[in-house]
Amino acid sequence: MDIFTIPIVAFLLVAPIIFCIWLIPALFIGKSDRTSGNEKLVWIFSVLLISWFAWVLYFFLAPLNKEKIVLNKQ
Repeated sequence: MDIFTIPIVAFLLVAPIIFCIWLIPALFIGKSDRTSGNEKLVWIFSVLLISWFAWVLYFFLAPLNKEKIVLNKQ
């Protein structure tokens, strides 16, 4: 191995781990029941573009629509 191979191998080992960590907030929002539809999609895109800061905002602000969801009782 020469001097240029070691950083490339290190990058190829670390990059997938960092990518998976970057996706964690989007996966949590995708599985969450706090929002749905377009609102959930906007939160996921904001997390992917703005990252962890948007995830923190999601937990404090979501859902943006304060109306309660009423389930049909039969």
